[in-house]
Amino acid sequence: MHNFQWITMKQIYILFLFFSLGIHAQIDEFSFVRDSVSSEILHESRQFSVFLPASYYASDQTYPVLYIMDGDYNFHYVSGILELQASISENIPEMILIGISGKGSETYKRNCKPQIAGIADSGNAEEFANFIAKELMPYVNTQYKTADYNILAGHSLGGLFVMNTVLDKPHFFNNYIAISPALWWENNAINAKAEKTVANNPNYITDVYMSLANERGMGIDSFLGEVTNNILKNKVVIFGIAILSLLGAFLWVLVTRKKRLPLLLVFLGVGISVYLFFFFIPTNSNFKFKQFSNENHNSVGAPTYKWALNSIFKTWKVSDDYFSSEQELVAHYDEVLKHFGQTFSLQNGVLANTVYKLQENPTELEKIQTKLKSLYPNSVAYFNVQWASRLLALDSKTEAINVLNETITDYPENFYAYDALAKIELENTNKSIADSLSNKALQLSKSENARQWQINEFLETKAKINQ
Repeated sequence: MHNFQWITMKQIYILFLFFSLGIHAQIDEFSFVRDSVSSEILHESRQFSVFLPASYYASDQTYPVLYIMDGDYNFHYVSGILELQASISENIPEMILIGISGKGSETYKRNCKPQIAGIADSGNAEEFANFIAKELMPYVNTQYKTADYNILAGHSLGGLFVMNTVLDKPHFFNNYIAISPALWWENNAINAKAEKTVANNPNYITDVYMSLANERGMGIDSFLGEVTNNILKNKVVIFGIAILSLLGAFLWVLVTRKKRLPLLLVFLGVGISVYLFFFFIPTNSNFKFKQFSNENHNSVGAPTYKWALNSIFKTWKVSDDYFSSEQELVAHYDEVLKHFGQTFSLQNGVLANTVYKLQENPTELEKIQTKLKSLYPNSVAYFNVQWASRLLALDSKTEAINVLNETITDYPENFYAYDALAKIELENTNKSIADSLSNKALQLSKSENARQWQINEFLETKAKINQ
């Protein structure tokens, strides 16, 4: 008897575990996808992991893409950073993450190391960069809702790969992130390539973020010295012109005791120097560097991503956290479009703050709503739900219901609108209508693969209806 009970309980436990794992796999599938692309360049099929942002299934917007090397090793912590910085903190726009599989340490090292004549330990980094550019990215762009904005990142040897790609393909990615890059490889062999690349391209422009932990011997100092050498030399010459003009004027005064001519000489020398320094010689904005002295080689990735991504998307973030007028919304749209060549979704927090600040100015809110429909159509539904919430707080229930019904008509897939309307109907003691609306919110949130914390809000509404 006891044995029979033990087997039954064991079977129940196994079934429970099976279904739990099944549910877990289903949830993971919403945000994490394992995919692969067949490569003629590499003569193999290369796998990669995909992280999809929280709003991916709930809208038709497109997303910038972050490609990372050694994706199987770094994927989960980087996806967590994107979830925190984008969906939760709204410091950066939501992004798609592509973690390229390393396929084992030997293959990964070969893919990261540049091919340099005379070096036995050379790899096939250039070939692998072509694979990303010509095969992986086109595939990703056809299979996922990608914007035309791409970032490449790598850590250590992956950082070496990033820097080699920067020199070969400075414009292929919009930005590059090299985390504690192993530029020491083969006695800083990449430095010669860097010096030649910059020297042969006076107008060389790229956008790189480089970091270093509490470590030495990574080769970053000497690399930065090479890529900035020509610019520094030019600026030393310019300063020299200014100093010589001052010395010449001083000597002229000592010898001739005449002050007018040397004064003109000083103005001329300093004026030419200032002009050359600020307007003729380019500044070295290509390579941005930051050291994180409290981090080690393995922990420096997280703060680097935060620093680099927040810097890259600084223009995207609304500085005042709200729009005080329709004109401010349009100005922000134009600024983002000019800077990035395209726009990304607005911060939900900005929309909520805008409604709160302008809650007693419905005319301006209507103007902003109209502009949102043309500039940011994916933001209108959330804006409307926030507006309805403020109308309820102002005891304008009828207007709130009208806004929500309009939202459901125009955006029938928005689960927030159904949940908000369900709460109003529950307050009006229309339980059957509230229950139907609540069920719709839950159905949509699950079919659109909402995050669990979002679904919990709708489950809470459902529980109140069932009381």
